[in-house]
Amino acid sequence: MCCIEMALDILLGDILEPQILFFDEPDSGLDPVRVAYLDGLINSVHEETGATFFIISHNIESVKRTAHYLGLLFRSRLVGFGSKEMMTTSTVPVIEQFLAGRPEGPIGMDEMADAVGETLESKDDDAQREAPSPSPSPPSPYADTVSHRVEGAAG
Repeated sequence: MCCIEMALDILLGDILEPQILFFDEPDSGLDPVRVAYLDGLINSVHEETGATFFIISHNIESVKRTAHYLGLLFRSRLVGFGSKEMMTTSTVPVIEQFLAGRPEGPIGMDEMADAVGETLESKDDDAQREAPSPSPSPPSPYADTVSHRVEGAAG
C-alpha cells in the first residue's frame, strides 16, 4: 500500500467514524414533533458510535433529552459547566434564568447594553477599592477630528 492510499484510509476512517461531532442548532426551524424525532436519532447515533457530541442549542427541552453535560456561555464567558443534573439544579442566577426561560434575572434583552452597564459598575467598584490612578495619557492627535465629526453628525 502506497503512502497516498494509507493517507486516504486514515482520512476516510476519520470522516466515516468521527470521534467528535459538532451540531449547531440542529433543530432550528423544526416543529416539536420533528425535534423529538431528531433528539432520538442523535441519542441512537451517540450510543452506536460512542463519539463525543457538542450540540449548540437554545432549545432547553431538546437539551434535556440529549445532553449528559451542559455548558452555558454568557457574555462570551463559560459561566457554568457540569452534568445535566448539576446544571438543572444550579442556584447560579444566570443559569437558573436561562434554563427556566424567565425574563427576570441577570440576562437582559440587550446583552451588549447590559455588558456596558456591568463594565461601568465594576469600574466604579474598582475605583472605590484602588488608590488613585496615574495621570491620564496625552490625548490623541485625532481627538478634535473625532469630536467635530460627532458634533457635526448630531447637530
